[in-house]
Amino acid sequence: MTELRLFIALDFSKSMHKKIVAAQSELKTHFPQSCLRWVPEEKIHITLKFLGNISSDCMLDLEKALHTAASLSSICSAKISSLGAFPSLKKPNNIWIGVQPDQALLELYERLEESLESIKIPSEKRAFSPHITLARISQNATQPERMAISKKLQQIDIDELGTDKFSHLLLYKSEMHHGIYVYTILKSEAL
Repeated sequence: MTELRLFIALDFSKSMHKKIVAAQSELKTHFPQSCLRWVPEEKIHITLKFLGNISSDCMLDLEKALHTAASLSSICSAKISSLGAFPSLKKPNNIWIGVQPDQALLELYERLEESLESIKIPSEKRAFSPHITLARISQNATQPERMAISKKLQQIDIDELGTDKFSHLLLYKSEMHHGIYVYTILKSEAL
């Protein structure tokens, strides 16, 4: 029995992807590079559900659940704007751009959770908070470096990047190769 590290996501249109990468590039000019690990541009997406390690024996059920959620959902959209951080701008660990989902995207997320629950994958305990991770603060960053990043984050404002539409629900495999996670689409379901 093999285990696969999986997540379910939405990918951006080429034009929106370019805008997000440009915003990320602009942000890079404001911070010391030694303190941050920037998400590579080819890995920019919206994660709907991180599944973790799933037995390959469960793949058929997982693909059916994905199909069910997608077939009951319609094309959705989201406004991409605002800079933020988890857990907060004052104590950042992850830097992100906000995603303001439309009603169809919220419904897609609910249907996905219901479909996954039907195959014994528990739903999230936290509220759905879609975002685009741009960078992670290095664990080696000193307290003064963290404070400087926090201060700068509170001063920067990102213009609204626009609205993007999503027409496919994607199942990704995340696999470690030479110390780097490589993402591969295993399944794409049209909404």
